[in-house]
Amino acid sequence: MTKVSPAPSIYLPALADILDNRLLAVPPTTPLVHVLEQLTQFSRQLCPVGAEQQDVSRETNHCAIAVDEHQRPLGIITERDVVRWIAEGQSLAGRTLQELMTPNPIRLQTNDYTDIFAVIELMQRQQIRHLPVVDVAGRLQGVVTPESLRWVLQPVNLLRMRLLSEVMNSAVVTASPEVTVLQLAQQMAQAQISCVVIINALADGVKPLGIVTEWDILQYQTLALNLASLPAHQVMSSPLLTLQPSHTLWDAHQLMQAKRIRRVVITDAQQRLQGIVTQTSILQPLCSADLYSIVQVLQQKITHLESEKRAILEQRTSELEQQVAQRTQALQAQTQRSQEASQRERLLTEIARNIRQSLDLPQILATTVQEVRSLLAVDRVFVLQFDPDWQGQVVAESVGSHGRKLLGETIHDPCFAPDWIDPYLQGRIRVVDDIYQAQMTNCHIELLEALQIRAKILVPIVLPTPTVELDQPQLKLWGLLCANQCNAARAWQPFEMDLLERLAIQVAIAIQQSQLYQQSQTELAERQRAETALRNLVKGTAAVTGEDFFPALVKHLATALGVRGAIVSSWTHETLEILGCWIDNGCFEPSSDKAPDSPHLQTLKQQYFCCPAQLALHHPQFSAAYPFRIESYLGVSLLNSRKQPIGTLCVLDDQVIYHPERTEAILRVFAARAAAELERQWALERLQNLNQTLESWVIKRTSALQQSLKALSDIKYALDQTAIIAITDVEGVITDVNDKFCEISEYSREELLGQTHRLINSGHHSTEFFATLWQTIQAGQVWHGEIKNRAKSGRYYWVSTTIVPFFNEQGEIFQYLAIRLDITEQKNAESAIIQLLKKERELSELKSRFVTMASHEFRTPLSLISSSTGILQDYGDRLSTPKKQKHLDRIQGAVKQITQLIEDVLTFNHAASAQLPFKPVVLDLIEFCTALWVEFQQRYPERQIVWQVHKPETQSPSITADPQLLDKIVIHLLDNALKYSAVESPINWDLTYQPTTVSLQIRDRGIGIPPNDQAHLFESFHRSENVGTIQGTGLGLAIVKNCVDLHQGQITVDSTEQIGTTMTVELPLALPGDQPDHA
Repeated sequence: MTKVSPAPSIYLPALADILDNRLLAVPPTTPLVHVLEQLTQFSRQLCPVGAEQQDVSRETNHCAIAVDEHQRPLGIITERDVVRWIAEGQSLAGRTLQELMTPNPIRLQTNDYTDIFAVIELMQRQQIRHLPVVDVAGRLQGVVTPESLRWVLQPVNLLRMRLLSEVMNSAVVTASPEVTVLQLAQQMAQAQISCVVIINALADGVKPLGIVTEWDILQYQTLALNLASLPAHQVMSSPLLTLQPSHTLWDAHQLMQAKRIRRVVITDAQQRLQGIVTQTSILQPLCSADLYSIVQVLQQKITHLESEKRAILEQRTSELEQQVAQRTQALQAQTQRSQEASQRERLLTEIARNIRQSLDLPQILATTVQEVRSLLAVDRVFVLQFDPDWQGQVVAESVGSHGRKLLGETIHDPCFAPDWIDPYLQGRIRVVDDIYQAQMTNCHIELLEALQIRAKILVPIVLPTPTVELDQPQLKLWGLLCANQCNAARAWQPFEMDLLERLAIQVAIAIQQSQLYQQSQTELAERQRAETALRNLVKGTAAVTGEDFFPALVKHLATALGVRGAIVSSWTHETLEILGCWIDNGCFEPSSDKAPDSPHLQTLKQQYFCCPAQLALHHPQFSAAYPFRIESYLGVSLLNSRKQPIGTLCVLDDQVIYHPERTEAILRVFAARAAAELERQWALERLQNLNQTLESWVIKRTSALQQSLKALSDIKYALDQTAIIAITDVEGVITDVNDKFCEISEYSREELLGQTHRLINSGHHSTEFFATLWQTIQAGQVWHGEIKNRAKSGRYYWVSTTIVPFFNEQGEIFQYLAIRLDITEQKNAESAIIQLLKKERELSELKSRFVTMASHEFRTPLSLISSSTGILQDYGDRLSTPKKQKHLDRIQGAVKQITQLIEDVLTFNHAASAQLPFKPVVLDLIEFCTALWVEFQQRYPERQIVWQVHKPETQSPSITADPQLLDKIVIHLLDNALKYSAVESPINWDLTYQPTTVSLQIRDRGIGIPPNDQAHLFESFHRSENVGTIQGTGLGLAIVKNCVDLHQGQITVDSTEQIGTTMTVELPLALPGDQPDHA
């Protein structure tokens, strides 16, 4: 316990006056993240919006004190401690207050307090900014800070009229606007300071732009922002409140108290950085020895000063009475002028409101000129719009009954010099009271006389024109707002010039809004047309198969992409065959599809070929085969399941292709569909040929058997040549076999005789199968069936078997004759047919599920876009800006949903066709996942995602993986966990390191997955039966499975309905044989 040295007994603030009991006291086991959140909320509660000045003028202290169950302080944590940990790269997640706090802080006991200056000397000597105060029992009563001392010492600051130049700190720590907040924290920790000034280094000195403090960094950490990527210019406090070195400490104290700040930047007259003054700087001049004597002297002078004050007040009262009378007269005149100005302001606001109520440009301009002419009582007001040659056309006019009408006329002023453009762009206003008294050329005066203009005001209408090359938009002189008297001179007043200038700004804003509205309407119509065409393309090809598929494909493809032609072809036996050709809204057969310069051949060779322009110049023979001059060509290959080219899909047009990547993406989607259809047709053709071969073989085999019946010897010979013969006794022991049996079983006759058929048992058939066989033949009946056997080498073969029992004279069975035919090829053919039929069914089901998913998932966001755009179009002029923004946000969200759906479909298509790119690099998995966790917390602030890492301290956090595929794995798993669980239920995300692997586990407490659906969980377009109305595509887990397989990892699921689901992904830390790049 620290005791303060005694001081002279004079009247000074008591301990309760300097004690700040508004503090945060928590147990030492409190998680550090919760302490920071409570500290931020505590600070906001102490400074509510709308509080009285006397309640909020004292700033809050930013510290937390750890106390035991008896409220005795155990440690303290301040902003500087948090900034130091952040600068060292320490993670605050999972930490408690006792790990970071300063234990056993210096404290002051209430009965040890003598005076305020002794407390100041103690804090300066110990170099601390927070001094806890305890009672005799050691219980925490409050804390003394520089803020509380500065607040109480307001009268004392008047004792030392010290200049800021005497006490300011000239060694200011600065940084550029581009540095990150993490780098600022490291600077603060290294220099042990509480703030960094953000500057702009110029040739004539350093100019401050803003400031970042310890408290700012604590708040950003509490918000879970990524300090390593957050630039300083986005978070700095700006503009700065500055003083000059010639100001006093009292000026600094008043500014800090009024603005509730703790530091002031000092600059010279040119706003160049000179130094900084903090609350500690204000307290430093308060030397206790000097202050004691000064306070005593001042107390003696108070009585004398009060008597002089009363005399001065009596004299001042008389003078004020005279000044009040004079001021009353002046205020009456000023009130009249203010009323006139207020009326003009109301009229200006009404005109501006009327202008901006409509997005119709002619109506805007007509409203402007009518209202201005009425307000200023002039003969004519008109709007002149410039064309590129600087000739002006009168696009709106309001003129009196006796004036000449100029609306629609083009005014060419030969005296208008290009040198006038820049002054107008800089806001110059041309004012002429009388054209005959102004310095003008004769030709210009003659032009004005012809237009009946005697006096005029010309105000430029300037619009910003955004450019890609410049940071700031360029300015464009759109036209002039003109007010004039026709037949008489006029002395224009300053308020009239100001009014026209402000109205010109409103007109420029309204013109720009009208232009943007027209542009948005055009873009929306174009986007709707493209979406309709793409829907028609999907719908037009979804229900068509067989010979009609390829003509339908090229027809809808040409229509959807807005090109003149589309062609699909097959490549078999080194021959290119046109399957479908659509040219100019009709089927077309080219005069020759075998041109040596055919781009189809380059497409087959390169799998992609694009000639965006001048195709006829590079491929004249190919172009000559079509009825129009082909300007451009873009084609992709059709790839079979082995990634071999089997055809092409291309589009032709007489226009240049400006965005080939978009056309390529669409072509590749439908090229995969066309390749699958082509393979299906080829498989069907092979199946038909195989059936014909089998039928022919059966006919020939039947004929051979009929001929073999002619003679028993022929039968024996035929059986030995074509059949597999075996004779067994009643116990099943082999007594004789023919050569065919030995040949197919690969056993010699000596190895077979004396054995049973268990020697060649393949294990394929069940015990019940052979029990039925024996029951049949032992009953004296012939048994027919197919058996799968195993040869000596382990090779399997199928035989069609007939077993005939033989009877002796007593009618008893004494042996069995087994006649077998090798049907291995037939069974293999049947298996192939079954696989082809299965693949056919899978393709059909995949097509059906894709159409169902696409029609459902596209309908909802498209309906949302249609609804919001309709509301904006019909009621946009009556909606408030927040409501308009709400509808625009809904449109943007729906577009993102459609984009994500298309990206998932394309990703699945790449994975299904083994074209998903895999580019592994070495990356920090903890940093990677932490960034995703922060992104999800910001996206779903209402959800709780508990993120934990389990890693030995000596193990590296690095992993070899593809960051894009890893991103898809985590995002889809987290999206599913959030989607299928309640908002109030937390999501657990654990990352666990093993010696050679790492597991990523995400667990929710949602609806769970039924057991019947778990077997189909990773199939494309499959969704569980209990998802209800929750939206989804059924592609997420299929994409995750493919991404995990590319990493040579495993994914497992553990789910129980109404309890939750746990998805676990296990990945190797290093891929065998790979030498990836380093991220």
